[in-house]
This record gives sequence, structure tokens and C-alpha cells, in this order.
Amino acid sequence: MTFARYLVLVGTVALIAVIDASLGQHSLAGPLEKDKRVAATPPRYEPELLPLPTTRKLSEVEKTYLDIYNILKQENSCSQFFGGPEAIEALNQLTQQIRLARLDRNIGMRMTGRTTSVRIHSTGFRYRLFGKAEVNINGPFFQGNSFAGTQTISSIGAFLPNTREARATLLLHELGHLIQKSDDQWVLPNDGNNPGRSEENTERVIQACGKQIRALNQFNFEEELQGQLKA
Repeated sequence: MTFARYLVLVGTVALIAVIDASLGQHSLAGPLEKDKRVAATPPRYEPELLPLPTTRKLSEVEKTYLDIYNILKQENSCSQFFGGPEAIEALNQLTQQIRLARLDRNIGMRMTGRTTSVRIHSTGFRYRLFGKAEVNINGPFFQGNSFAGTQTISSIGAFLPNTREARATLLLHELGHLIQKSDDQWVLPNDGNNPGRSEENTERVIQACGKQIRALNQFNFEEELQGQLKA
């Protein structure tokens, strides 16, 4: 067994800031009737899509971001696993952090450094950001196995490396390390340097999101930009 399927999450965790991000609130209640009070309906959360180039100019990271964005904004098991569409707040920040790096081929993505704690004031949604987020040029996000019968780059769970499904799983895995649940635990516990735990975390992502990940190839990126994906 190689370690190529495993993601690496390292670095000292130090909560150094709390940021309140207000999305704004608007009352949808009508006029009050006499002697009656009408409760204001909370605004529907509308996730923001990061500015993207035309589909012909999308990088592999941007394509993967678009896939995950369209999954998380829907009502499905994957979105629920990550806490609902609010998880796109963390996805947006993570995506803007990502840089390409040349690392050992056993690494898909990794996040390192100190962390910043973020809280969305209007919803209470909480997540953290690491100081650095890297996608490995030499790993399974970009590299596959050139020759039949050889496997120098391992699969990501059930998905072959250098595929749309593998890239989506890798990014969702990292996202799971960022989002904090109501019980103060992370959606996915830290991998540390434990390959077994990393594999377990990947399997948890696939259990929650496998249906949506496998359905991605039914849609092209132009359809996703137009919001036509129904995962």
C-alpha cells in the first residue's frame, strides 16, 4: 500500500483571530395585524460564486471549485455533511488560498501553518483557515498512471488519480478539516501523519458525497456556470 491516496494535513493549530462576516438580514414579514405579531422570516442564504474566467480558460483547480460549489449549494447528503450552503464561505476562502507546489507524489493536497478562526455573524457558521494551502503538481490531483498495470500514483478512495472525481474528493477532504460543527468538532478530524486516519476521512467524504461526485460527469462546466446542475 502506498501513501499516494492519503492527504496530508500538518502544522501547528493556533487560533489567532475571530472574524465576524455579516451577510446582512432583511425582514420578509408583511404588515403587522392588530394585536398580532408576525415573525420575520430569515433571509435565504445565497452563496457567492467566485469570479471565474470562461470555461475554456478554467484551470483544473477552478474546475474543481466549480464542481464543489454546485454540489454544496444544493440540498443533498453532501451539502448536509458539510453544514449546508454556508460551507461555500469556507470553500471560497480555501480556493483563493490554493497555490501549486512540487511535493512528494504521495501528497495530493496539504494545508500547513497557523490557523485563523472565522465566524459568520449572521448564521453562526464557523470554520478555520490554515496559513498555506497547496495542491501538489506531482500528486494525484494532476498525475495519473501512464502505463497499464503500473500504479505509481494511488487512487483517491475508489477514484482513479487525475480524474474529475478524484480532484473533487481531494478538495472536499481538505474542506472537511476546516468546518467546525455545533459540538465544536471538525467535520473531519486532523489527519496528522496518520495514513489510516487520512484514508478513513476520505471514505467518510465518499460515503456522504459519492453520489454527487459520480454524477459530475453528466454535466459540463458551461452548464455548471449557468447553474443547471441538480446534484
